[in-house]
Amino acid sequence: MKLFDVGFHPKGHFGLLYCLCIVALASSEAPAQQKLLIVRETEHMFTQAASSMSAELAEAFGIYQIHVRENTGHEEVLDRIKTIVPQIAVLMGDEAIAIFEKCQRKDPAVCGKLPVVALFTQQLRQQLTKMPNATGIHFEIPIVISVIHLRTILGRDISRVGVLHPPALKGFVDTNAVFCAREGIELIPLSFTPRRLFAAIRTERAVSFLTDEQNVQLLWLPRDNRLFTNKLVNRVWRPFADKHNIPIIVSSERFVSKPANFGTLAVFPDYKGYGTQAAQLVFDIMCEDWRADEIPPLLPLSIYKVVNCTKALNQFSIGDNALRFVDKVTCAK
Repeated sequence: MKLFDVGFHPKGHFGLLYCLCIVALASSEAPAQQKLLIVRETEHMFTQAASSMSAELAEAFGIYQIHVRENTGHEEVLDRIKTIVPQIAVLMGDEAIAIFEKCQRKDPAVCGKLPVVALFTQQLRQQLTKMPNATGIHFEIPIVISVIHLRTILGRDISRVGVLHPPALKGFVDTNAVFCAREGIELIPLSFTPRRLFAAIRTERAVSFLTDEQNVQLLWLPRDNRLFTNKLVNRVWRPFADKHNIPIIVSSERFVSKPANFGTLAVFPDYKGYGTQAAQLVFDIMCEDWRADEIPPLLPLSIYKVVNCTKALNQFSIGDNALRFVDKVTCAK
């Protein structure tokens, strides 16, 4: 049973050369440059990915960008789409995807069949069901990869992993449980969404269930801002990390650095590599006669690992030699 798609499309090894040849051969008939529209949020990770993707595509495409901010409405984006008339759209982040879905509903004749690459979303498969001609690259790194990396760094056997996740990630967690089992790792999932009322108490109880009742040896936490408000970081996550000898895998560097400083290892896509992979995917879609839905969603190929040396060295007593397995070391005190 194929549960994960590999990071290459069948044309992946030579898709770039193949598609550039097509562009060159067609240039005499269609001298106008192809147009690509990037709709993205403004955080640094989106900027990095957009920059690396644009560098790869600049010779073949005219590249246009719309930056999504709090006051950006779908009418504005739809007007830009009608003006630019792009051959393909790249959507970065849940807000950008939500706005584009509204554009599709508002004007399906313009946006309904436009090829789409969706990036930076935890719920990629669910999002793709709402867009008729779309594919993308997953944003969450498979749990098994993260656990194996931390197991190597710590030099300890880890067989029970607690996973605190929102209900929307159940499919992702269930799929990962199969792959983890092949590596002798059992996932202990707990579907959880902190509500505003008594959020800290509810989160403490959820964590206690995994650590005290289920005796997990490691916590894996997804990229979910609702779990990591300033209140929860200060009242739950940082006190827990200080008191317990249980490593924590997170999906953002800010949780292994000041001021949060509770994660042991952060594992996430390398944003520049993520953008480069997205560029390759755009060429593959062009090779498929703009049928994005013919290409299954991919896993990120380039992974970035950041270890919190304050936790890893002091709390878990790893040797300096183990740090060669990571890309960056932070030493928050």
